[in-house]
Amino acid sequence: PYHSRTNGQVERAIRTIKEKYNKLTSIKDRKRRMATVLYWYRNTPSSSTLRSPAQALFGRPMRGIIDNLKPSITTNLTHAAEIQKRQHDKHTKYREFEPKQEVYVKNELGKGYRSGTILKRKGDLSYNVLSEDRIIRKHADQLKSREPNESKEEPNEEALEQTTVYPREPTPMIEPIPMETSISTKEEPIRQSNRIKKRTAKPYDSNLKELQQKNLNDGGNNVTDY
Repeated sequence: PYHSRTNGQVERAIRTIKEKYNKLTSIKDRKRRMATVLYWYRNTPSSSTLRSPAQALFGRPMRGIIDNLKPSITTNLTHAAEIQKRQHDKHTKYREFEPKQEVYVKNELGKGYRSGTILKRKGDLSYNVLSEDRIIRKHADQLKSREPNESKEEPNEEALEQTTVYPREPTPMIEPIPMETSISTKEEPIRQSNRIKKRTAKPYDSNLKELQQKNLNDGGNNVTDY
C-alpha cells in the first residue's frame, strides 16, 4: 500500500484523466470540465475488456450526444399523443364555469338535475360545486349553466294578457281528384300455339300385348311360347 507504482492500471487512469483535462481548454468552468472528462472516460470502451466502465458496471452503455439525436420510443409516443390532443382540441369546445356561477348538477344515481353553485375550479374539467348544503366535485360534462333569475313559477295573468296572439291561417282544402269509372274490360283472345303435336310413343310392354292379341285373333300361337 501507498506505493503507486505497484498498481499500473490506476496510474494510467489518473494520467489519462489529467491529460484530457488539460487539453479541454474550451470549457472554463472547472467542475463542468471535470464532469465532461469523466463522462467520456466512463463511456469509452477499453481495449482489453472491449467494454466501457459504465457498461461493465450497469450492464448497458450510457447515452451520448449521438444517441440523443435519435429519439426513443417513449419520446415518439409522447409526441404522437400531443399531436393527437391538439387535433382533438381544434374541434372540441369544453364547458367552462366561473366561481359563484349558478349551475344545474346531474344526479349521480337518478335522472334529472338539481341546482348548485360553482365554488372553485379544481382541474381542467373538474369543479367544486355547492349543492344541497354539500360540497361535491363534478366533471364539466355533468354541469349545465343556469340563469341566476331563472325560476319554475307559473306566469301571472297580466303577462298572458300582454302576450300577442296571432290567429292561425285556415288550412287550404285540397279538392279530390275525380276517378274514371269507365274502365275497359275487353277480353283479348287466347293465343294458341301452331306447333304440331307429336304422338306419344307407347312403352314396349303395351306394343307387345297388342302383337299377342292380334296373333291370337289370327289363329296363331302366343308370342311368349317362342
